[in-house]
This record gives sequence, structure tokens and C-alpha cells, in this order.
Amino acid sequence: MKSTLTLALALTMAATCGSLARAASIFSPGSLTPGFSTIDFESIPTGTLFPAPGTFSVGPVTFSSTAGQALRITGTFAFPGADPAGNHLSPSSGTFGDVHPLRFDFASPVAEFLVTWIDPNFANNFLHAYSTSGTLLESVEVPATGSGTSAFAGIVRPSQDISYVVTQVAPGDLYLLDNVRYGAMAVVPEPQSVVLLATGIAGMLGLGWRRRAKRSAKA
Repeated sequence: MKSTLTLALALTMAATCGSLARAASIFSPGSLTPGFSTIDFESIPTGTLFPAPGTFSVGPVTFSSTAGQALRITGTFAFPGADPAGNHLSPSSGTFGDVHPLRFDFASPVAEFLVTWIDPNFANNFLHAYSTSGTLLESVEVPATGSGTSAFAGIVRPSQDISYVVTQVAPGDLYLLDNVRYGAMAVVPEPQSVVLLATGIAGMLGLGWRRRAKRSAKA
């Protein structure tokens, strides 16, 4: 009986911890918690230039150039793949993208984000997520889907601890960003699974108590 209860308790803890510890790279909007927000840059006129050091905000997210470059909203291309149309964010004053790294800060830490990386020709393009203290939390490599395409890339964390994200660009690989999706909701255990396991444990505890009561009565 004791071994059965131990196993049941272990299964409950594994299910709960497994749900809570969901920290992973993601490559699809379907991996985000429903209700996430999206910044698509469509509210900013195409061609808008943010002079060096290139900082501007859209809602609770601030975008900046870590290289002190100007930033531009461009609608030059329609890239097949993740999000093909509309305005994009260029990490320089140019309309065709650039190699300079970008940073975007959340007004309050979030648990998950996903961006559209436009024109990922090569490997070694990354998104790095940092905490408020500047600690590197997670990194995700952008899929190298080839010239003239776009790809999703992002990170899901078990708690709301992502304060800002920095891009790392492969040498010589021009890029643009679009559709910055983010969510403040941390992942919680699936209630049905936890309730079922807890009910099973309660049932086994009750059965054990009744058996002990019967043995006591016979004695």
C-alpha cells in the first residue's frame, strides 16, 4: 500500500512540475498562450525613420538599436513564410534590412514571445532573452529558411521573467523583424490531470484507512 501511494504521489508531482517547467524554443504562434498581444508596426507610417540612437515605443514595448543606429519602418518586401506582408522593422536607416542587433524591452516582464524574422539566409541568427538583472535566461536560433523568406522564432518560460530580448545576427545576413508577439501569462498545470491524480490518491488513502479499520475491529 505504501509503495502504491508513493508512486501516485510521484506521478502527481511529475505532472505538476512538468507543466510548470515548460521552458522551450517555439516556432509557431500556436505555441503561445491564447490571449497574447501582437505589435505589427502597421500603425506607424511606412518609411518612418527613428534617428540614432534609434529608440521608439509601441504600447508597452520599447525598441532600440544596440549599435546606436537609426531604425526605420519599411514595407519594401512581401516575404513568403511566417508573415509575408505589411510593415517591417529595419535595424538601420536602410529599407532592405541590416546586420545590426536590435533590442526590445517589455514594460513588465513576460513569460513568452515570438517574432517574425525576415530573410534568414544563414544559420547562427539568435534571439536572446534576459531577466531584469541582465541574466541570460534562454536563447533560440532562428530557422535558416533561405533568401526571400520569413520564419517564426521565440521562447516560452515557466514564469514571467523575460524583461528584454536582443537579436544576434549571422555575419553578413541582412534581416528585418515583424509581428512581435508576447504574453504575460505563465504556464500552469493542466487542472484536469492534477485533479484526477489527486482524486486517485484520495481514494487509495480512503481504501487504506478502511482496511486498517476492519483489521482493528477483528482484533
